[in-house]
Amino acid sequence: MDVVLAVDTSTSVGRLNMVRVFEYCQSLIVGLDPRSRFGLVTFSDRPRLVLNFTGSIDYRSLDSLSAAYSAAPSTDTAGALRLVCQMLTSTSVQQRRVGLLIVDGRSALSHV
Repeated sequence: MDVVLAVDTSTSVGRLNMVRVFEYCQSLIVGLDPRSRFGLVTFSDRPRLVLNFTGSIDYRSLDSLSAAYSAAPSTDTAGALRLVCQMLTSTSVQQRRVGLLIVDGRSALSHV
């Protein structure tokens, strides 16, 4: 399975909630089949590809997520969704593909 996780890292999420998101992401990755590939996108004012598909799942690969908390107050959800779609459509057709979007409910979707 190919899994891409897109995480809102704008200031509206809050530092405490970012810790919760980080812990959730770790538990999600640990629960995946070890043969799964994982990608990570963070977004605030613009989307950032943090991890392109990894060959093996390792929750420590999320260390970069804890440093991704942004000072940007804006949230480009549409840009993040475009990047996730690009990643998932560029993968093998035989793989199951899953995209997960984690937002705080204050995201702008006006440009999807």
